[in-house]
Amino acid sequence: MIFTKEMRDGLAVITINRAPVNAISPEFIHELHELSHSLSRDHAVRAVLFVSAIPGRYIAGADLAGVLQEESDEAMPDRLRRLNKEWRRAFYALERIPHPTVAAINGHCLGGGLEFALCCDYRLMIDDDKALIGLTEVNVGLFPGAGGTVRLPRTVGLARAKEMIFQGRRLKAPQALAIGLVSETYGPAEFEARSLAFATALANGPTIALREAKAAIMAGIDDQARADQLEEDGFVRVALSEDAAEGLTAFWEKRAPQFKGR
Repeated sequence: MIFTKEMRDGLAVITINRAPVNAISPEFIHELHELSHSLSRDHAVRAVLFVSAIPGRYIAGADLAGVLQEESDEAMPDRLRRLNKEWRRAFYALERIPHPTVAAINGHCLGGGLEFALCCDYRLMIDDDKALIGLTEVNVGLFPGAGGTVRLPRTVGLARAKEMIFQGRRLKAPQALAIGLVSETYGPAEFEARSLAFATALANGPTIALREAKAAIMAGIDDQARADQLEEDGFVRVALSEDAAEGLTAFWEKRAPQFKGR
């Protein structure tokens, strides 16, 4: 199992453990979908804390090599669309957990990892001058296709989101805190304890009020379905492009990509 759950007086501590870097796989997505629904139905849960078992790594992006390296054929767009829908469904379920959710980002959180964290109500980040956070898909010729283009602008504002996504920027903890991407930053020695205390305070809060407030906030988000569809369609087109193939090949070959705009 990738996700394990431990209950601590109303706080569900969810540990993510998929060595070596918690990369997102189909199994990861399937488990996340099931876990999110289970947490939503569990009346003993009052708050949720997502932690990583791997030092210096929170959640890496997805490895699309298995899909994108296949020979292109008429079925490829359908495979990509199914993959995207599965990601989107799992992340939507995570975002709609009725209890307050906290991502304790103990290390690198890039690409799909940040898309995961953006589905949580709070993001706490370790400040160790090493950990980086960002939507970096453009660096391999792709773009955030599982909610990142929708959720990041709502979190940091339109201008900052465009800067991060267009340039694939990776931020350290102080930069992320300055633009509101994360709520709190803690030093390495205190990160685990402070993150646990933060989430425990939420679990000890007025559960019904927090649940109803979250439901009202989520209901006020306009036209999510339309934005999701645009992102999904764009992701499929981009993933099939020559630039995406070049970007991923360059990544695997550890060289700079040569994009040609097609």
